[in-house]
Amino acid sequence: MPAEKLRTFFKFLLENKPDETDFSKMLSEKVTRAKIPEDTKRIFMTLQQEITLAAKEAFEEGYKKASEEAEKALKKVSEQAAEKEKLENARKLKVSGVSAEIISKCTGLSLEQVLEL
Repeated sequence: MPAEKLRTFFKFLLENKPDETDFSKMLSEKVTRAKIPEDTKRIFMTLQQEITLAAKEAFEEGYKKASEEAEKALKKVSEQAAEKEKLENARKLKVSGVSAEIISKCTGLSLEQVLEL
């Protein structure tokens, strides 16, 4: 196996291009990386950092928006549950013979709502 890699290495040096072996492809990749100028590497790293920051900001913005929407939905469901509970309590009071005016004052429902029950 080491002799094969050595042949591949010399062939790579002579032809200046990789063949189909994994070892040759790895050599080509390492040579390409070594040829990249420092300023290009810095630019690439800066771009990578900018992409990472942009992705983080997008995630945080999406999370914030989703949290706000979930909060609104929860508030709406809570309000609907409270309204349903008021109506149910009003029905029970009405069945018990409590006057519509008192039910209205105690539950916060309008007199018309209590009379419709």
